[in-house]
Amino acid sequence: MAGKAILRYLKSTKSPTASLTFKGTAYRKRAPMMAAFSSRGPNLADLELLKPDLTAPGVNILATWPAITSPAEEESDKKRVLFNLISGTSMSCPHVSGLAALLISRHKEWSPAAIKLAMMTTTYNLDNRGSLIKDVSHGGPATPFAIGSGHVDIQKASDPGLLYDIHPHEYLHYLCSLKYSSSQIALFDPNFKCPKRTTMQPGDLNYPSFAVRFKSDAHNVTITYRRTVKNVGNPPVGTYKVQV
Repeated sequence: MAGKAILRYLKSTKSPTASLTFKGTAYRKRAPMMAAFSSRGPNLADLELLKPDLTAPGVNILATWPAITSPAEEESDKKRVLFNLISGTSMSCPHVSGLAALLISRHKEWSPAAIKLAMMTTTYNLDNRGSLIKDVSHGGPATPFAIGSGHVDIQKASDPGLLYDIHPHEYLHYLCSLKYSSSQIALFDPNFKCPKRTTMQPGDLNYPSFAVRFKSDAHNVTITYRRTVKNVGNPPVGTYKVQV
């Protein structure tokens, strides 16, 4: 009906005009939600390093599409399009990569690790209705093993307040704590050798998340992990409180 009305108007005047008015975004369904196909934790290589790190938009993303392939990716489909709706980590990854590029342009002194960790510490976990983000795979709230620290928020990431950072040599010591062999370590740095006596445990990696393993028969156990942060907030003097 609307299309016919537009055609009638076009035929009724020699100089047709049109205008578009943005009236805001209308939310009908809960969003965001954790996709069922997204990979889950824990991190089997190291249970003390929580994975995934965070989540980003990755469902039904309008993206450019190669002309050599049909939108259905079937030989019988002869259609060719410039854009397609795509879902997957292949869509989340460019979102986060673009956000990282924006952060680097604003904070050129930050390391790649600091960029990622700033995004992790400034995520959100509530949807547009104020409820915990839903995990589509089971219908309940998404756990850290599905959503990581939460959904990325670029505006907050640009001003994280407290900044975590990890230097390359810290990653090497972390690999030592995981009992990597000298030949495995050499793949990352041929000149580095693990110290004979290392005091670092895997959980001491300067990551903004904690995953603690307890034995099934553990009682009254104390586990200590160490973290170092830098205050990059504005104003530079502030008070931060830890909540668990």
